[in-house]
Amino acid sequence: MTGFAAALTCEVVKLRRTVALLLAVAAPATVFVLNILAITAGNVAIPNWVAYGFRYVVLWALFMVPMLIATQTALIAGLEHANGGWKHLFAQPVTRGVVYTAKLATVILLLFVSYVVMYAGMLLLPTVLTSLGVEMPPGPMLWQDYLLGFGKMFVASLALVAIHFVVAWRWSSFAVAIGVAIAGTFGGLFQTGSKYGKWFPWQWPLSSTNGTGDWPETAIWASLILAVTVATIGGIWLTRRDVTI
Repeated sequence: MTGFAAALTCEVVKLRRTVALLLAVAAPATVFVLNILAITAGNVAIPNWVAYGFRYVVLWALFMVPMLIATQTALIAGLEHANGGWKHLFAQPVTRGVVYTAKLATVILLLFVSYVVMYAGMLLLPTVLTSLGVEMPPGPMLWQDYLLGFGKMFVASLALVAIHFVVAWRWSSFAVAIGVAIAGTFGGLFQTGSKYGKWFPWQWPLSSTNGTGDWPETAIWASLILAVTVATIGGIWLTRRDVTI
């Protein structure tokens, strides 16, 4: 087993000591339940499958994804911030770069699980709503379009993973991680009407599927470029720091 594979396996095993894996399922499940409540209690009409798709993902992309990523990264890094975990981890026979990459990959895997659960919920919800007496749009569900859309959102979320991962690694305070997520999310919302709002990475998951013109594709590429840049620079910076905790 290579050093990276061993480190990644160790990180996955350590997830049992946190609620990170539970959150990966609970967050999209919450969106599923909230959509049921909103549509049934509000007697909301769903005119077509495109409108259904947008309604299902808007809460997820705008609010749930940033908070989920911030929480996941803080939980994973928090294992090492407590009780001198970094010193112990860096004393192992693997490089700091391998440890950094394995932890980052763990967060990405958790996010992927969440997107899979979200997609499954999106396919299941019409059956649940129909059983509750809600009239669904005619014609077949656009499941292929939904799958492509979730794939785009996942890639557009990677910039947030890199940003929050570096923040969580550098600062042990959970409040800092959540504060950055809140500031980024609402900062982007407040700038929606300006030419700068679309450049907030916290807006890219939704923009990747609901933007206008060429912006959806731009948001995806911007996320990839920023994710690689932040993860690389953050990795060089953080793995060279003296460990004092």
